[in-house]
Amino acid sequence: MLEIKNVSVGYRDKKILEGINLSVQAGEFLLICGKSGSGKTTITKLINGIIPHYDECEFSGEVFVDGVDTKTSEFYEVSKMVSSVFQNPKTHFFNVNTTMELLFYLENIGCPKDKMKLRLKEMLRLFPISHLLDRSIFNLSGGEKQILCIAACYISGNDIIVLDEPSSNLDSEYTQIISEMLKVLNEKNITIIVSEHRLHYLKDLIDRAIYVKDGKIDREFSKEEFLSLTYEQRLQLGLRSIEKEELKNVNGDADVNNSNPKDSIKIDNIHCDFAKSNRGIDLKDLEIPLGSIVGIIGRNGIGKSTFVHSLIGVQPKSKVNVLLNNQVYSKKHLVKNSSLVMQDVNHQLFSDSVINQVTLGMKEIDEKAVDDVLNTLDLTEFKEEHPMSLSGGQKQRVVVASTILENRKIICFDEPTSGMDFANMVRISEIIKSVSKPDNVIFIISHDTEFLNRTADTFLDMKKFSFRTEGNMIQRLFNYAKDAKKYFKSSLAFLFMSTISWICSFIGAYFMINSFLHSTINSDLFIKYSTWILISIVLFSYFRSIGLKHSHIFAYSTLGEMRKEFSNKMVKNPLGKTLSEPAGNYRQKIVDSIEQIELLLAHAFPEGIPYAMSTVLIIGCIFVVDYRLALLSLIPLIIGLLFMMRLFKHSVKKMQKYYESSKNMSSNIVEYISGIEVIKIFNQKDNSYKKLVDSVYNYRDYTLGWFRESWNIMAIVGAVAPTMSLFVIPFGVLMLKNGSLSLENLIFVSILCFSASMAISKLQFFMGVIAQINKKMDDLEKDFESTELKCGNEKLSDKFDIEYKGISFGYNDVEVIKDCSFSIKQSEKVAFVGESGSGKSTLVKLLMHYYDVNDGEILIGNKPITNLDLENLMENISYVSQDNFLFDMSIKDNILVGNPKATEEEFLEACKAANIHDVVLNFDDGYDTQVGVGGNKLSGGEMQRICIARAIIKNAPIVILDEATSFTDPENEYYINEALDKLCTGKTVIVIAHKLSRIVDMDKVILVDDGKVIAVGTHDELLENEVYNKLWNRFVVAKKFKFDVKEV
Repeated sequence: MLEIKNVSVGYRDKKILEGINLSVQAGEFLLICGKSGSGKTTITKLINGIIPHYDECEFSGEVFVDGVDTKTSEFYEVSKMVSSVFQNPKTHFFNVNTTMELLFYLENIGCPKDKMKLRLKEMLRLFPISHLLDRSIFNLSGGEKQILCIAACYISGNDIIVLDEPSSNLDSEYTQIISEMLKVLNEKNITIIVSEHRLHYLKDLIDRAIYVKDGKIDREFSKEEFLSLTYEQRLQLGLRSIEKEELKNVNGDADVNNSNPKDSIKIDNIHCDFAKSNRGIDLKDLEIPLGSIVGIIGRNGIGKSTFVHSLIGVQPKSKVNVLLNNQVYSKKHLVKNSSLVMQDVNHQLFSDSVINQVTLGMKEIDEKAVDDVLNTLDLTEFKEEHPMSLSGGQKQRVVVASTILENRKIICFDEPTSGMDFANMVRISEIIKSVSKPDNVIFIISHDTEFLNRTADTFLDMKKFSFRTEGNMIQRLFNYAKDAKKYFKSSLAFLFMSTISWICSFIGAYFMINSFLHSTINSDLFIKYSTWILISIVLFSYFRSIGLKHSHIFAYSTLGEMRKEFSNKMVKNPLGKTLSEPAGNYRQKIVDSIEQIELLLAHAFPEGIPYAMSTVLIIGCIFVVDYRLALLSLIPLIIGLLFMMRLFKHSVKKMQKYYESSKNMSSNIVEYISGIEVIKIFNQKDNSYKKLVDSVYNYRDYTLGWFRESWNIMAIVGAVAPTMSLFVIPFGVLMLKNGSLSLENLIFVSILCFSASMAISKLQFFMGVIAQINKKMDDLEKDFESTELKCGNEKLSDKFDIEYKGISFGYNDVEVIKDCSFSIKQSEKVAFVGESGSGKSTLVKLLMHYYDVNDGEILIGNKPITNLDLENLMENISYVSQDNFLFDMSIKDNILVGNPKATEEEFLEACKAANIHDVVLNFDDGYDTQVGVGGNKLSGGEMQRICIARAIIKNAPIVILDEATSFTDPENEYYINEALDKLCTGKTVIVIAHKLSRIVDMDKVILVDDGKVIAVGTHDELLENEVYNKLWNRFVVAKKFKFDVKEV
């Protein structure tokens, strides 16, 4: 329990808080709200002990945490009871490693290591953030840092967590994640106290809210009272919207590219790679009309600030090509014609007075213009004040005043409303609109949708311009390797020693030859050098075998982790996206493509690096013997390297089309084999075979063409690079003849050159492999890259009412569901009806969370499906479609997929209910009968009934039937309908059907047309609807149709 008794706080004779009395119960969720400067943050400082232990202030009153007086306690003692999350997460961190940061508090209080590991494991069970472990703090986005801070608070074990504006700099995605984390913490009976301006993400969490005004608790609200505040009441209190506000009219660059080049900013190209990352931004061919206010939107870390910094010419290593009024501007000119109002304006205040600051960038001072601007921004009375003595909002207005007076063409604002109340947000919006002129463009980076809707004309969604770079392949591979990295290091050591052993064998041979030349050879020396050579070869073989063993452990461990990673991504990606691609493509990627990386991991890296080191070592030895021969030996290396680089660049250009033709050939082979039955039945052998043959020939022609173009260069590289000895020996002989080189040294250098030639040949091969694997890695990561489904940790209870609230959805920017709203009560039988392609199946897929909706939300049991645990959602839905899938295993195992824990009695009941029991008993192996791949050993009706048995045994409260009897014969349809009736008893049932006879007795029929719900009612009610009546009449006519067969 927390108690604040009659507390007052002042700074320099200025009262900040006065007579604060507040009691917070254990496990309560309290919101502290109010206008900027009202004293909210100061109250949080009272709770976590910063006041009076850290801030120098006048303090009176008492603060008790669990009965302990914070004033008389030591600061560290308060920290054992209260954890804090600040607005800027950077102020939290003491370590550069994320895992060390999470455990920092426990380590400092002397917590045993086993208990620390236990707390970390417990935290990971609550919050799935294992992807944030063992990373550099500097590589985290703002949202990831804030998540880490909250997780660290939980690990500390404290019962009270105080958060000050935790969402102020976060996008909607991370704000939602924080909301879910706070909910989980509060369910653990942890007291949560949040000081915040953004309210929408807390509306379902709070138990109580206090409103602070002029340093006093002015009002106190229950949850119901707070959520019922009207717009006018919130406006009067200066509070932000309680409901989440979506951006209006967001179409990426909707209003861009419709301008006259003479009256616009034209972005031909902005490209920038992110430091220490394989991501970046790439914008091309954008035209933005002068006079526009453009909102820059996108999630944290996607590149909004990088874009703005590149546009104004201050981003290092960015490529920028921008035209203003049809004139090309260099980075230097962009800097001169741009202004940036930073999020932290303290970095932009340099002068000793406001008047000097605002006129700092003016070439000619216009006193009237200066006075007008200062008056507009309410800064006149502070003209002679030092800018650093002003409040945060006043400082920001000083920088805005400078921007207006500088009259630049490009003006950028970075999170201008961070931490602002409603009144100040409106004020900043009006100020920015007043700055907009017909000859400038304003860019605003913000996550504040309420502010952007009020201010911006159009939007640039940086998601469209973000990309994954092709570089940094080694780092990406090592990220997959995880604990197997140690095997890579050990394989390098062993393979390097094997290379040294190999060189030693040549040195032994040199000494033997040298002894022979000087006639000093005898049996002892012969045995000595022979033993030397033999031991070197044995060591070479031993070290090489151990090194390759370790390199293969490293390779296959890494490949296993890659397969797991890509499989996990496939599961986390929207199911609709996963199903939209043929299964053969996934098999090729996860099995074949990843397997090809083995050559790189097991051989190219572990062997290539020692070969490269040994080549350098050999050349170093040659320099020691004779620098002239060493320089000669470098000639073929340099020539070969130059041609190799040319070949590499050529290969990179050709690689994309090579893989495209290969993929096309593979797809056609799979299609031909999969459709062989249809091809034969419809006599399409020639057409289909021609398509297959054309793709094979296309692959052959492209590959051979590429080979012909590269052959000359390949021949030169292959012939020149390994021929060091052919360059060295002729000149060595001349030097030997002139007496400037001894015979033994010539022999020694020749042997070393021969040894190096073998290493160089291997390096050439490995470099070619690296180019191919780099391309494969990029393709794999791009193929599996997708926005993951939004899922939470909530679970469904015993309420299964379904509600679609204003949902819209589209495939590839084509809208197919348009603002649909309707509800389905628990245990209702509902049918979706409409023309083919009207959106019926898509509505059902959205309920099963195949995709995230673009707008609106779907609720089950009054819980948004985006907050639900995906596995729990699937546990509560049974789905029987027109095209069900069976695994290649027994009938019994296929049915038990629905409920592996079902008893034998439950199993047999489900089979009898599905009318499959008697059929299976007629099979020789009964329920142990193998169904074959995809159930190809069974008839369509048998497969359908097995799938219904699987749904019955699952016993889910929601049943979805998607054209479940569309392809069945009358006899099977009778048995299947009977089984479906048993399946649907007492359940919420959703049916998609073209056979309208099945929906006549439904509780509700939902008519879908062109992606819209145009009518909801019973069958009889909808007969009055023109569209439904047309569908029904078609069905009646079709039902009466029969072939007129006459006897001949």
